[in-house]
Amino acid sequence: MAKLDGRVRRNSLLARLRDERAARVILVTAPAGSGKTTLLRQWAEDDPRPTGWVNAQPAFADPGVLVREIARATASALEGGPISGIQPSLRGPDAFRNLSRLCQGAALDGRAILLVIDDVHELTDARALDVVALLADQIPATWRIGLATREAVNLPVARWGLSGLLAEVGFADLALDVSECAGVLKGLGLEPSDEVVRDVHARTEGWAAGVCLAGLSMKARHEATGAAMVAGDDDVIRSYLESEMLVGMDPKTYDMLVRTSVVDTVCGPLADAITGRSGSANRLYGLSRSNQLVIPLDGQRRWFRYHGLLRELLARRLEEAAPGPADAHRRAAAWYEMESRTDDAIEHAFQGGDVDGAARLVLSAVATTYRAGHLPTIQHWIASFAPETLSDRPRLAVVAAIVAGVEGDPHDAARWAAAAERGTGDEDPGPGSAALDIPLLRAMLCREGPGPMLADARRSIETHDVDWPWRPSALLAAGAAHAMLDQAADAEAAFAEAELAPGIASTVTRFQARAERALAAIARRRWQEAAAILAPDRRSITSDPDAGRIAGLLWLVADARLAIHRGDRRLAHERLRRAQLGQARLSWAIPWYAVRTLTEMARAQLLVGDAEGALASLVRAADTIRIRPVLGNLTASVEEVTRAALAAGTERLPGGSTLTPAELRLLPLLQTYLNFREIGERLGVSGNTVKTEAMSIYAKLGAGSRSEAVTSAVTYGLLEDIFT
Repeated sequence: MAKLDGRVRRNSLLARLRDERAARVILVTAPAGSGKTTLLRQWAEDDPRPTGWVNAQPAFADPGVLVREIARATASALEGGPISGIQPSLRGPDAFRNLSRLCQGAALDGRAILLVIDDVHELTDARALDVVALLADQIPATWRIGLATREAVNLPVARWGLSGLLAEVGFADLALDVSECAGVLKGLGLEPSDEVVRDVHARTEGWAAGVCLAGLSMKARHEATGAAMVAGDDDVIRSYLESEMLVGMDPKTYDMLVRTSVVDTVCGPLADAITGRSGSANRLYGLSRSNQLVIPLDGQRRWFRYHGLLRELLARRLEEAAPGPADAHRRAAAWYEMESRTDDAIEHAFQGGDVDGAARLVLSAVATTYRAGHLPTIQHWIASFAPETLSDRPRLAVVAAIVAGVEGDPHDAARWAAAAERGTGDEDPGPGSAALDIPLLRAMLCREGPGPMLADARRSIETHDVDWPWRPSALLAAGAAHAMLDQAADAEAAFAEAELAPGIASTVTRFQARAERALAAIARRRWQEAAAILAPDRRSITSDPDAGRIAGLLWLVADARLAIHRGDRRLAHERLRRAQLGQARLSWAIPWYAVRTLTEMARAQLLVGDAEGALASLVRAADTIRIRPVLGNLTASVEEVTRAALAAGTERLPGGSTLTPAELRLLPLLQTYLNFREIGERLGVSGNTVKTEAMSIYAKLGAGSRSEAVTSAVTYGLLEDIFT
């Protein structure tokens, strides 16, 4: 059995035990290998009282034998006194009478003692546990008892707790912290790096036996630089788990554990659904009391999780079973769908290979997920489908096209749009449908200019009910088309309606609609009106890192204009730098939004004196117009602002507003330990290219070294400070 090295001091726990002065009983409950015995031994070493130690064995389940063993340990610790005199007479058949005599002797003696009974779970006879309970009730106030058990035992813990006589230490309390984990590994003769220690600690969750076993496995393999071997199916760890946790387990219970290893958390009904048999709630409850690698997540012990190492071993066993993981995942998906936990149902449908089920669930969930502003979730779902699946399912292809457009991938947007139109033609889902439709997709992609874009947007609006979840997006597209056609009043009306439409919780639409309304107010120099329009989203934008990816870019630019008007150049620069981080997603996939945002960004950059940054934004806008040339008055706006930027010269302020997309992609990697060659390998370019781009970043940020560039980037808001 793996033992926690006694040289690793449990100082925080020992201090806690010292502070529990009123508690007469310390109950330590945790699975094998958690360091229970080590903790009690260290406590005994530190405590000034003499210690009597009883290692419970199956024979001690006889209450008479247990009383005599307690008397022997106590007499040995006190080295004489009344208990030593009583001890020879405790051989009569009445165990409880003998216990009473023992307690009388303790009271007569009057000396303090620490009595430890280890492995209390071995006391399988209820009468033996009664001996322990009565002993704790009758001992003098100067005594303390430490009890260690692998599983919950039938002792009056509630009564003790209410009377203040009990202090409990559980599995979570015994978990090693990172420094203690390092001490165990070093005690095994390893010299692990800090990263390895953190990895081992995370994978083992601080379980002492797991840390020891991981160290032994690493030592056997002569590896101390990586923790990939810390897994439940590692030979050393597997052998321990099977011998200490799973041996002799009821076959139905073992099968339940194996099959439910596919879920992160499990309850009785979910386990019943996965296994196809009843009684799982009772099995899980029993396991959580007897094997605490099955960890309860609530006070009622209805939901549980399995320790990571145990779950990994069970998952390996499931791979070897028939039916295997796919069947378990599909059963889990069906249960989650029944419980309206759609996200979980989708993930398990994917993992179970149920493509049809996953597609059906995704299509049913896209609208509400989009409405809630969880665009990355939709992106994850779409990325989980094989390309041929998207090609064969037009409704999924519509979603994929929109997602690709928002992510700034024009080629995939065009690819999936073509697949969607091949499959459905001009056929719409019809009134009452929550699905995206082809006309809205066409409007968003704006391939033929603002006139057809407006017609498509109107068709979507008129085809569906007012509570259609995509109505705000259709209204936004209609407003953008009106604006490109110089129909300012109609544009503002559409943007206002989009903001007020049901489901406007969608950040993708809300930020854009409000930004357009604010910019219209700014153009009329109604600064208070613009501030009022932008104010409701300020907390969302500033607290959500994803808000600046694409949905919030135009909002950031509008707020920068407001900051410039107020004379707050620092805030204006911060808003523009955040906006630049999302520029890579502005492309000809959604050309009207890209050109509109880049043009307004250039106006703001000119106002803060950054003509070079403005020209960089305008070049990107012009590149988009070359591919999508029919964009109404946006073309004239780009030309107008370009003339102003050229007239302003090339004055540039420091702060990185002219970093290229390639430099923005490189910037976060400068914050890592990787050298230029290693960075190049990750980016698919040469080390020399990385060096050239890095030198350019240094110059633009006014930095003389890599560390200075990173510090400047953090200061300017281009990077997050990883140490805060």
